[in-house]
Amino acid sequence: MAEKAFMLAKETATAGQNEKGGFTVVMLQKTHESKSTNEEKQNLKTDINNMIQEDVAASTINAMQELHKIEINQEMLAQMME
Repeated sequence: MAEKAFMLAKETATAGQNEKGGFTVVMLQKTHESKSTNEEKQNLKTDINNMIQEDVAASTINAMQELHKIEINQEMLAQMME
């Protein structure tokens, strides 16, 4: 639903099944222009990319540890990710 909601045009609705077995309807009523500078927007993009990289690394480590019972050298991994 969240992905669909961010792609809606103004005055358009979308619906989907929710966790409780019912439906959720989302409608975009109005938009506002961003008052952020280009630098602020770029900083946000950089922060999001960094968070995604950290999530991917953490998920990979967890999966490897569960599947193969391996030990991860966190210090070495941190150096590789820089």
